[in-house]
Amino acid sequence: MNVPESSIIRMAGGLIFHRLFGDDSKSLVEFYRQRFPLCAGISNVNLNGSLVEEYHPDPLLEYIRVSPTGPMMPVVFTTTTLGNQLHFGLSTRDSIVPPNDAPKLADAFRNIVLQNA
Repeated sequence: MNVPESSIIRMAGGLIFHRLFGDDSKSLVEFYRQRFPLCAGISNVNLNGSLVEEYHPDPLLEYIRVSPTGPMMPVVFTTTTLGNQLHFGLSTRDSIVPPNDAPKLADAFRNIVLQNA
């Protein structure tokens, strides 16, 4: 409840951050690194028992989902369970996670999942 009020508070917070950091993205990156070394989110959707499962694996071979990053979530893992498979996507903000490091992060996640399977 109180959704409209929380939206106003979030917008006010955005204006305060903009006034503190201006358009200088380097100071914003430093803010993240000092206060949020890694802030990530994981969202899982289990499609087993849904309409999608009825069409898997024929004709639907794979289900791909993408989740956007945000100012407080520069790294987002999007996992989807379909059949006996776990599909995952990784979204990152280039200003926080360099593009060359994103595949390393995905590989590390995949290795952990495979070790615990």
